[in-house]
Amino acid sequence: MDTRAEMTGPNERIELESLPIAERWDCHCTGDCCRGTLVALTAADRQRLAEQRWGELPEFRGQKIVWRHGLFRPTYSLAKRRDGSCVFLQPDGLCRIHVELGEAAKPRVCRMFPMQIVEGYGRRWVALRRYCPSAATEKGRCVAEHLPAVESLLADDPEWPQAEPPPRLIPGAPADWLALELAAAAVRRLLTDDRFPPVRRLVHLAVWADQLRRCRLRRVAADDLPELLKMLEQIAVGDGRIDSWFRRREPAGRAGRLLFRQALLEHLRLSPENLVPPSLLERWRLIVAAWAFARGRGPVPPLGGKAASVTFEQLEEPLGALSPELLRPLGRFFEAAAWSQQYCLCARRSWSLVESVSALALALPVAMWIVRWRSAGRSPALPDLLEAVGVIDRAMSCPWLCGPRHRRRCASLLRLGELPRLLVWYAR
Repeated sequence: MDTRAEMTGPNERIELESLPIAERWDCHCTGDCCRGTLVALTAADRQRLAEQRWGELPEFRGQKIVWRHGLFRPTYSLAKRRDGSCVFLQPDGLCRIHVELGEAAKPRVCRMFPMQIVEGYGRRWVALRRYCPSAATEKGRCVAEHLPAVESLLADDPEWPQAEPPPRLIPGAPADWLALELAAAAVRRLLTDDRFPPVRRLVHLAVWADQLRRCRLRRVAADDLPELLKMLEQIAVGDGRIDSWFRRREPAGRAGRLLFRQALLEHLRLSPENLVPPSLLERWRLIVAAWAFARGRGPVPPLGGKAASVTFEQLEEPLGALSPELLRPLGRFFEAAAWSQQYCLCARRSWSLVESVSALALALPVAMWIVRWRSAGRSPALPDLLEAVGVIDRAMSCPWLCGPRHRRRCASLLRLGELPRLLVWYAR
């Protein structure tokens, strides 16, 4: 494929934009963002924390305020307690830094959350992270009203994020911004196609990604790429196998079920309710849980203190019809991801587009399994959906779910043809 666009985006600062869809948020002090979240620190953040002299207070003696990661090119983050919560989180859910010193004294990530900058070619969007319940339920002002505060925050920090090369469309293909823009537009059209319910759109997306994976893009000229992507989009929507999949509702094969349960366990570790202290006992319990999830039979093991009250077999049963209002946070998650391109332009930027799309599609069966698990023995409620949305949103920036192991897992599910079957099965 000929390269017709630059490999990197512009180095100059570009005006921030909100997404074309309306996203709303205001802080309601739930404290969810302070549990299980890795708060990366800039040099300015670390200097500000040092000047605040928290280590001199009696309650912080022997407690690290900042964690260092790596030896040669270290990064830094706010330290956590054994339960995974931030060292500055108070019992009332408020941040101690904010309460005592004001919002301006907090690290940049904390001041910006749940807003995230997504940097593409020639554009910078501000999108919401939906593991904040207020963002997931869209309570508050439009994101556009928050843009001046974000601009001011970034202008005061010299560590402005630099543009990076674009993801490849498929492994081995050249990286090209124009190609990515065209493919991302196809993803957006598939995920916002109002002619079909959300699960059907994701099945179309999985079929489209599999067709794109099979293409030999090095032999496709740039001028022919729009026509190719449009043709693949039409093939995906009109694929005759999809009606059969929905009619038969068959579970994935043995390999697909194993890969899914492996991914599921790694997702469940992201729930604030499942946070466990880093002790040898808890590591052993995690090993036992991994074995149980690999088998996929019998009681679901306890995670983070949650009692085992349901079996794997029970969680394979149909969930029943859920109201559109109840499913709205989940549907809005995928709609916002389609517009923002968070799924491929943030932590998974080293992945190819088809691999990132596979991970995005896999998020739906993961979310529906979590809803089944949380609501076992009763009808699902809004907190169950918000918990599921929170987990799949955290996954888009989680180190172990943005690394090579999960990348290979998503690629395998796509290559084996198991992804559409998982989508259809868990959407029952």
